[in-house]
Amino acid sequence: MVDSTLIGQVSLAEAAQFARRRLEERERERLTIALVGRGGAGKSSLINKLVGRKVCEVGVSTDKTQAAHRHEWGQVIFIDLPGYGTREFTLDRVMTEFGVESFDMFLWCASGKFLEEDLSIHETIAKTGKPIIFVRTHCDTLYDEEKSDEELEAEITEDLQRLLKRRVDLLFVSANSRYPKFRERLAKLTEAIVHHAREAGKAKAEIVYRDFQAFTDSFLKKKREAVEEMVTMHSLIAAANGINPVPGMNVAVDIANVTAMLNRVSTAYDIDQIAKMKVLGDPPTWLLGARGLVHTLASGGVVALLKAAGGPALIQQVGRYVPVFGMAVSAGLGFLIVRRAGLNFIEDCHRTAEQYLNASGGSSS
Repeated sequence: MVDSTLIGQVSLAEAAQFARRRLEERERERLTIALVGRGGAGKSSLINKLVGRKVCEVGVSTDKTQAAHRHEWGQVIFIDLPGYGTREFTLDRVMTEFGVESFDMFLWCASGKFLEEDLSIHETIAKTGKPIIFVRTHCDTLYDEEKSDEELEAEITEDLQRLLKRRVDLLFVSANSRYPKFRERLAKLTEAIVHHAREAGKAKAEIVYRDFQAFTDSFLKKKREAVEEMVTMHSLIAAANGINPVPGMNVAVDIANVTAMLNRVSTAYDIDQIAKMKVLGDPPTWLLGARGLVHTLASGGVVALLKAAGGPALIQQVGRYVPVFGMAVSAGLGFLIVRRAGLNFIEDCHRTAEQYLNASGGSSS
């Protein structure tokens, strides 16, 4: 994690160089998740629900195609492998052409029973050593008048364990937002993905927090931690670059970097999508203002950003110290201003995301 006190121990330029390397490393990182299952298993719908927006068409069959479907959102890559068990596509071709050994994990999706013929596919994928998360989709359709949902799910899980001859967890999910346990079930799946992503490195787990939809308050808090660190890194770079002078202040910052920072925060919280859903009614005033600020930064809206971040007192503070101590203080104050603006923006985004989560039936677990 980048400590904001770093600039008190080393020069701002050195801190910014460290932040730039760290940010570039993080931005190059990708989390790749392969989805395995028969046609009609609901893989596309599951992808859309995990990220909270439509990134792939629902109902597009992969049974007869000879190419996997690649879907990207942020730094997550979903590879929807063709439905197996068809004449048009065999396991051997899947394994050789798609390089499944490079995936971080597999989501094995089934809308019905796991069958004997699934064993050979499981054995082949298991040899890669990558985690496999078993998912039973369409769980809202499970029904037996003589059994409870819990009994049905326990029975299906036991059947899978007997088939594989080992103990495994089977997660039951539904893409139907009207299903009472819709968010609870997807939250458990997201937790499993985070767990396995963390095994591959902290950076991959942070990708999940930034780019996946939040189904619980606890996940939302982790999202905040991830974007706060990102804001600190962007602030160091923006202040050290010092490309754009701020009118009325002896401070210069990199406006393009500030814009990228604010846009990344907005995307992580999915603010545009929340506004479109209108679960909270019309977009809040702060959101309209923040959007306008992001769009006007390139054309001279920096003063508005600084005033929102620090107010007149901070502007006077900058003017008082820079003539005495020079541009080093100016750059340091530039860092503080940009970081404060970023944290203020996070606070607004986080509050709106919390309201949306509560209004749409989220939980605190």
